Amino acid sequence: PKAERTRAGEEERQKKGRAKADRPVRIRRRRKWGKPVAVTLVLARAAAVGAVQVMPVPTAEYAQAASAALGRPVIITSAHYSVLSGLELKLEGVRIGKIRVAAVRAVPELSSLLGGGKAFSRIELVGALVPQDELGSLLLGSLKPGGFSVTQVVAKQLVLSGPVALPQLDVDALLTQSGSIASVALSGRDKLRIKLVPKDGRVALEGSAGAFSPPFAPGVSFTDFSFKGSATREGITLSEWDGALFDGALTGTARIAWGPSWSVDGTVEFKRVNAAALAPALLSEGRAAGSGRFAMQGADPAKLGAGARLEGSFKIDKGVLGSFDLSRVIQSAGKEAAGRTRFAELTGKGAYDKGAVALRDVNLAAGALNAGAVVDIAPGGNLSGRIVADVKTAGHVLRSTIGLTGTVKQPEVKK
Repeated sequence: PKAERTRAGEEERQKKGRAKADRPVRIRRRRKWGKPVAVTLVLARAAAVGAVQVMPVPTAEYAQAASAALGRPVIITSAHYSVLSGLELKLEGVRIGKIRVAAVRAVPELSSLLGGGKAFSRIELVGALVPQDELGSLLLGSLKPGGFSVTQVVAKQLVLSGPVALPQLDVDALLTQSGSIASVALSGRDKLRIKLVPKDGRVALEGSAGAFSPPFAPGVSFTDFSFKGSATREGITLSEWDGALFDGALTGTARIAWGPSWSVDGTVEFKRVNAAALAPALLSEGRAAGSGRFAMQGADPAKLGAGARLEGSFKIDKGVLGSFDLSRVIQSAGKEAAGRTRFAELTGKGAYDKGAVALRDVNLAAGALNAGAVVDIAPGGNLSGRIVADVKTAGHVLRSTIGLTGTVKQPEVKK
């Protein structure tokens, strides 16, 4: 009986072993945790970035620090941090006294993040509107020492509002450690480039442009214009300027003063100017050179050109009077005038005053022909004048006084 129980137990164990061997084997696969963890981290980071992007930042401390440093009230509508392209503090609806800025992007320095004051390596102004009468304070002023500092200020398409029509400008300003402006680089359309360096209450300036129309003389358009000078809170003095106009070269000086009354005056020298560009019916060929002085004054700078005055002397070489032949007029006793008058040299003095032109001491030399003239051109273009001329013929000299009438587009002569 004991032996039978032992044998029966052994048979039962063998039966269970065979049943276990017949069951399919389950293979435990190793789980890959890398992708789920990475996705989780990305989602967490995105959530954190999103939270930073929309998380509001109190504006009072920044407004107070900027107001103390700038010496004028600063208002900030809203602020938040951005980390999409590096840590930035974005401010919106900013007002700095009379200056309006739609948005400000400020890059804080590490010391600022650690509680060392409001220090920024770069501040970018977006949609800035700056009154022109604020420029003196901005360029010659300085941040007051305290808890606010900045190394670089840039602006795109900054608008200078005021009485003078100025183009939109891109600005890149560097500041010293003491908070004053070290240098400013301006750029704009038509290859405009200006560099400003404030020092000792003045601003040294120099610049160039591919095309330039002086705001006080909109009808004049220079190419390849450049200038150098200095500015104060009261005005600008250009020690030199030059540009191309009417195929010739012009150089000179200028002084601009502003206040209750504006004034612009200076000197000009010109060489190789195409005389035909001025009045082609009167002068169809010739290159002019000369010098003069200009001045304009008034309460409205936009209207200074209408009251401008320019006077000086000129000389035209190898030119042509394009509408009449003086020799034929003299020899025909005024009966014939058709043709042109070639001359070797024409000199004179001229004055432009509020649209009217007066030519005096005009002398023309053309071989056997010599002439002197007095000519007036009204603002509307009407001509009036007198020409005293003589022409040498075989054995004698013919002399005549000729009247000049008509317009600059259709001049007429009569004896």
